[in-house]
Amino acid sequence: MTVTFVSVLQIDPPDPILRRFSESDVSFLELVDQIKQHNGCLQAPPARPRPGGRFQLNDGYRRYKATLKAGLDKMPLRIVELNDSEYLAAQIACNSQHKETNWIDFAQHLERLRTLHNEEMTLSEMATLCNKATAWIRKILSLNHLSEQVRIAVQRNELPIGSAHWLARLPLNEQGKYIADAMTMPVAQFVRHMKHAVNDYREAVKQGKLDRLGIDEFRPIMRDLRVIEAELDTPTNLPVIIAAAEIENPIEAANFALKWAFRVDDISIAERKEKMLNYERQRINDTERRQHARDQKRKSLT
Repeated sequence: MTVTFVSVLQIDPPDPILRRFSESDVSFLELVDQIKQHNGCLQAPPARPRPGGRFQLNDGYRRYKATLKAGLDKMPLRIVELNDSEYLAAQIACNSQHKETNWIDFAQHLERLRTLHNEEMTLSEMATLCNKATAWIRKILSLNHLSEQVRIAVQRNELPIGSAHWLARLPLNEQGKYIADAMTMPVAQFVRHMKHAVNDYREAVKQGKLDRLGIDEFRPIMRDLRVIEAELDTPTNLPVIIAAAEIENPIEAANFALKWAFRVDDISIAERKEKMLNYERQRINDTERRQHARDQKRKSLT
């Protein structure tokens, strides 16, 4: 790792920018004055080399903007060789400790990091990266299950992040019922309110009430091409289903085949509803099991 002075014209901001600030903040203006006094920032932020002789900041966006504001044409950088996965991991590690971090964006990029690792990165590994507890990582990732309306409200500071975590325990179609309460109630009061709502939803799912999942309508999802190719080579499923449906008209049979291919026939929809219901039941059971384990651990410590 080397430190070198680089022209500000060769420096690109971090991507993503997870921690934003206002250039009118007193602390930012004080940083500008400090940089002017010392003819540069005292701490060189890390940056990775990019094509064309450019450098991309990994951290230190605030210092970079303050350097520009101070009118300096160069800035010290710690040059670090990082691939895309390592760069994102370093970004996440830097921003996990700051209260100014945009947690909605942070959660999305935490999920993106897991995707870059082919979904093999565990919650424990993420926790080690961020120097946080596994439960903290799980709460942050839950923000990826918020509706767009809730995300916007959180980003505008109209809805507390603590209330957003509880809304994320419900499916998207259920969250809208409680947004007004989340925006007006103190967090502690809202949490008590939501405990009853979450328990009510979980009980409905256990009883098989599909309407609570918001899956009354399905978008067409094409079957795996290998399944369709196998059916073309050796017709197995379609003849049996068409015969069971007592379809004799070739046009009706063709329409039925299309519905089967895009999984919007009655049998496929019923199977998908059952699969989604079982998945949600399993998710709820896992959540309750983890909560029970935490409760038992607390009891053993008292």
